[in-house]
Amino acid sequence: MKNLLFTFSISFLFFSSLFSQSVMEKKFFNPENEICDSINADSYCIIEKNQNNTTKSIISYFNINGTKYSQGEYDFIKVWKKNGYINYYDSLGRITSKYTYVYNNLNGPFYQYFENGVINIKGTYFSNNYTDSLFTFYKSGSFVSGKCYTSEGKDTLHFPFEKVAEYPGGFVAMSQFIVKNLIYPSVAIEANLQGKCYLKFKIDETGNINDVTIVKGVPGCPECDKEASRVIQSMGKWNPGEIDGYLVDHWFQTPINFKLEDDFETKKEKKRNHKKG
Repeated sequence: MKNLLFTFSISFLFFSSLFSQSVMEKKFFNPENEICDSINADSYCIIEKNQNNTTKSIISYFNINGTKYSQGEYDFIKVWKKNGYINYYDSLGRITSKYTYVYNNLNGPFYQYFENGVINIKGTYFSNNYTDSLFTFYKSGSFVSGKCYTSEGKDTLHFPFEKVAEYPGGFVAMSQFIVKNLIYPSVAIEANLQGKCYLKFKIDETGNINDVTIVKGVPGCPECDKEASRVIQSMGKWNPGEIDGYLVDHWFQTPINFKLEDDFETKKEKKRNHKKG
């Protein structure tokens, strides 16, 4: 552990010296991850550009409430690409994982952390695939290591150390549930209101849905937002997420689309106009 901590401290000093002369830039993003103004944003980033290296930058990403969820090294070659260490954080600002990228590909060591900051999992990627052994650490800092083998005696990896929470039956079943149970508000139908409602919610360790929030609602239709929230909360239990066999919380963001079908008369009118054209 002493060697590992020493390595991190050297890495931190390197970042500090590399970006001691830098230019700061801030950009805002909407729920569809498009650049926008601050009013319509649900997240933003701060780009710290190195004046001595025009392609190298440190970029930190934040939710609109100011909580940082990632930070790391990027290179700009036509587009921004992850190139170096990227740290990921939970809603309380605690580091959850650290990955190494080479131009957007996982390539090098990675770490998963317990809530107290102690390493939980350590391993290595090469071209987006695991290589060699996965090491699992206890919260005390000591570790359990070793290789796994198939019944034929070939090297294999541990069971997937991270499983994302999932609606029973997967994404298709979830979409079918929403379509079947969504009730279009009558006031929205009468006013011909349409649009997407973006929601964020958490699947806790027991598979229950919590903290359903509207990230961006349907313009002018709070009734649509209320209905979208109701449907999400009515989905029932999910299969909870796991990290290295531990049940964990997972956050999701999804849009629900409110779109009115053309009635028969409207379709006929469109068809007549098309023939005239």
